[in-house]
Amino acid sequence: MKKYLVEGIGAFFWVLTLVLTLNNGAGSLAPLAIGAIVMVMTGVGASVSGAHFNPALSLAMLMRGKLDRIEFPYYVLAQLLGGFVAALIAVFLLGCGNAGSTNIQARFNDPICALLAEFIGAFLLVYTYLHIQRSEGQSTMTGLVVGGALLVALYAFGPVSGGAFNPAVGVGMIASGMAVWGDIWIYLLGSLLGGAAAFTAFQAIAEPEMP
Repeated sequence: MKKYLVEGIGAFFWVLTLVLTLNNGAGSLAPLAIGAIVMVMTGVGASVSGAHFNPALSLAMLMRGKLDRIEFPYYVLAQLLGGFVAALIAVFLLGCGNAGSTNIQARFNDPICALLAEFIGAFLLVYTYLHIQRSEGQSTMTGLVVGGALLVALYAFGPVSGGAFNPAVGVGMIASGMAVWGDIWIYLLGSLLGGAAAFTAFQAIAEPEMP
């Protein structure tokens, strides 16, 4: 139960920070806050649950044999639930004292471009996590490196897809009104395929040194 709670809390703060900072006037500083909160939550939760906060990463860890098949659906459920609750609370907080309101961030003139952006961003996150976790274990470096990778992905690909790179974040963005349910497939397919591809690349590179 502790693992699932940590996963839910991590996904909660990821989505909460994303929705608030992208809608409260933070502007170009928003990715810094989002990367920082993921760095902090990873540092806090890595020794308990592995600090995935992302179904795409949990899928990669399942493929690697580092996450039990029985635990996998509970990880994903906790992440999705944490993101969904965070979206509702963020919308409420934005409405307090006319602090702001959510705006559609993801308008896809070309959904294939958005899908590719989500794929590459998720690949970067998962690929980074797999390598740093293998070399450093559950150390404080994991949070720093993963948070940095997310920061890069947000600045590079956020304007194209909205910057989820995580099905739980995609659900949170939609629940908060920042995207529409018709685009859920982009966040699910792009992130999960990116995570699976990252594992494949990692396996090819690290094969002699695995498990």
